[in-house]
Amino acid sequence: MDKLVYLERTGRFYGSSKNLLDFSLFFQERGAQVNVFLADQGDLFQRLRDHQIPVEVLQLPPLINQYNGVIARASIFKKMKMGLAWLKWNLCLGMGKIELRRGIFLVNNTRTFIFFLPTIFLKKLGHGCKVVWRIQTNQPIHPLVKSLLYAISDMVVVHGGNSVVKELFPTGGLKRWLFRGKKIRISRNSIHVDAYRQAFERLQLDPDPHFFKICMISLIEKNKGVLDALKVLKFLLDKRVNAILVHCGGENSPNDPHTQEVNEYIRKHRLGRRVKLMGYVNNVGEVIGSSDLNILPSRIETQPYVITEASCLSVPSMAYDVGSINEQILDGESGYLLNPGDLESMKQRALFLARNPEVRKKMGARAYDHVKAHFDFRTNSQDILSQLNAL
Repeated sequence: MDKLVYLERTGRFYGSSKNLLDFSLFFQERGAQVNVFLADQGDLFQRLRDHQIPVEVLQLPPLINQYNGVIARASIFKKMKMGLAWLKWNLCLGMGKIELRRGIFLVNNTRTFIFFLPTIFLKKLGHGCKVVWRIQTNQPIHPLVKSLLYAISDMVVVHGGNSVVKELFPTGGLKRWLFRGKKIRISRNSIHVDAYRQAFERLQLDPDPHFFKICMISLIEKNKGVLDALKVLKFLLDKRVNAILVHCGGENSPNDPHTQEVNEYIRKHRLGRRVKLMGYVNNVGEVIGSSDLNILPSRIETQPYVITEASCLSVPSMAYDVGSINEQILDGESGYLLNPGDLESMKQRALFLARNPEVRKKMGARAYDHVKAHFDFRTNSQDILSQLNAL
């Protein structure tokens, strides 16, 4: 592998982009020429620059760019704005001098792949490069779109286990033909365990003994289960537990229906002083490390990075048993796995942990041992490197 081009639609430093930074450093140290292209400038851009990784924010040529503001202001409808953004960034990438002969185009997630699909396809035809599609969430995607992305890809790296692969790429009937070929590779959502832990140990992030602090790191979307987390909090408060919930994640428009539903629940049950909706933060490790419990009542996941982060910091996690979360959480040992939608069991488990700090401590220690043994970046990255070199 002589050259690796990473493509990411967002400039924010969140789960999948943390992997992007780790892998960029890893491949660069092994002699590959690494270039990262971002669709917008955020804290990820600065972190890549700090590590001396070549990174570029896609910009339109001056002649086109001077009309960009006029076009954006004329876009009244959201779909029109998205369409213009799609056209804009494909023009940026398509006009860029990206030479990929004997190189690899690594697309960091499914949304990015869809967003830049025309340009990726043309670059593949024109340069004969290899395309690698990383999948880090099993969000629903139309079968025809999925089969198109699969056909263009030379390798599909799924962060999860066999159960996630079967959900994403079923092999019955016609789908056996659509997803033919041995392109799929399984990779664990890994982390630099010791480095991550040491960075936050210096900050001495001990939970406040006066509160039972629950953290949740996710987007505010219906399938992420934010309302379930709020219902767990209300249950604990009804049981006289001095609990708080801190939620960090992407910010939606105030007019978004689910955001309105979440805000209405908080208002109706007077949880304003017990809930912190912090939006996007770049110090998520500090939030997790100062918490007693990491909760993720999501209905759709592959192998969430946040559970790996929590385990690094000896914070137990509780989640619905979806995707490959059962590889991250040892039920009853490092946290709790629950049947999807089993809110009552989640409430009872949270109450038990709130009342038993010694159990939380033992679970946190077991979580750290587990992530150290199975999710350390140094071990798992070698597998990815050998697979990419085989292309």
